[in-house]
Amino acid sequence: MQTPATIVVGEVASLAEAIEWYEKKPLFGKTIMVTREKEASSEFAELLASCGAMIIEFPTIEIKPVRNTKEQELSVRNLEDYDFLVFTSVNGVSNYFEVLALEGKDSRELKGKKIIAIGEKTSEELLRYNLRADYVPKVYTAEGIISLAEKLNLNGKKILIPRALVARELLPDTLRAMGAEVEVLCVYETLVPDYAKQKLDLIKMKFSGAEIDLVTFTSSSTVTNFFSLLGKDPELFSKTGFACIGPVTAATLLGYGLTPTVTADIHTTRGLKEKILDLYVS
Repeated sequence: MQTPATIVVGEVASLAEAIEWYEKKPLFGKTIMVTREKEASSEFAELLASCGAMIIEFPTIEIKPVRNTKEQELSVRNLEDYDFLVFTSVNGVSNYFEVLALEGKDSRELKGKKIIAIGEKTSEELLRYNLRADYVPKVYTAEGIISLAEKLNLNGKKILIPRALVARELLPDTLRAMGAEVEVLCVYETLVPDYAKQKLDLIKMKFSGAEIDLVTFTSSSTVTNFFSLLGKDPELFSKTGFACIGPVTAATLLGYGLTPTVTADIHTTRGLKEKILDLYVS
């Protein structure tokens, strides 16, 4: 027995069933790994922990701002030319407005422009800058934005997409095919975090010892970097389940020969949490 420990003696012990509230939480006894970037992992980790899960935070991506490029300077200078701005992530929003601030601009410069946000979290981030998204797709993916865009007349419109350095080209390519003039502006990049070998070996031991019940992935980058850090041996993860935030992330996982245990229907961390609850409560 290790500290801290509590010993209950006497009549109060008879209340054990009534006071074992924590043990009755739906994810009690489950160990879940969160792979989101460090800055964004806490909220999701707290959601799962509030349901009784033991959380292992193992960020597999690191966000690095990209600043002071000629492309950014030119884009801000010609800001009035854009008809639409499309934000595909929270990081795209926060980093874009930092770029504007470095050029002495703020959200007032976007007056009159239409804004498309990929989902509710991205929309909430825009509200921090006193902006409300004009359009949010029903499905929080690039494909969802494309379905939305098909209902808009984008022929001849100029669209700016502030995003990561490396991302799928499906969205800009499809918007161009609709007749829009699309500019992709890099405002951040995703990197693989630098972990000591000792830390990685410890994580691998947890997998081989079946100490991790579920790994959560919130983007394709978290999947790719996870295997970059820990290797691609499927046997190491044979006793672990995987939860993906959406179909694109799930497809990336399938590319490594592993099938998602659950994929969220609503592509948010709350949607993923609910799917995880369905997995263990049903």
